[in-house]
Amino acid sequence: MVKPQAQNRDEFIEECRSGALDGTFVIYRTFESVETTGRFDDEMIRSLPASVRFICHNGTTLHLIASYLENVERL
Repeated sequence: MVKPQAQNRDEFIEECRSGALDGTFVIYRTFESVETTGRFDDEMIRSLPASVRFICHNGTTLHLIASYLENVERL
């Protein structure tokens, strides 16, 4: 298990782009993590490591999952 070191959205995007998270296959996202990363929008999705195949969301906010799917389908 790898836990990103980022403390905010810009740091998380930079951490992804730097290759520090390369090889990550699954992202486990909590509702609280939105405070650090913000929403998964085009910029975020494009910054994730190419190895990511699954984004799991632990919460009841289904609109976040719909947003993921809309963004992934557009990319």
